Amino acid sequence: MNAIEKQRKLDYGWTFGTEQGKNVLADLANRYNMFAPHKTRDPIEMAFLEGQRSVVLDIIEAAATTNFEERKQQILGELKDGR
Repeated sequence: MNAIEKQRKLDYGWTFGTEQGKNVLADLANRYNMFAPHKTRDPIEMAFLEGQRSVVLDIIEAAATTNFEERKQQILGELKDGR
């Protein structure tokens, strides 16, 4: 990992590691179909929805201080708890 990637990871970690950042990330995950299946047969709409989902996944991965799967499970738990 080069210096730019390290700084990016630190920046995302600081931003989304706060309570407010976690709340925003949970909101993005809910609003942009992170954990819900896509219910459309239109391939253009499907690609659009997957694009939204991939942005949230990228943020989660960039902000993770743990590995991706651990962070995903943490977010799932927070969503179930109503955060």
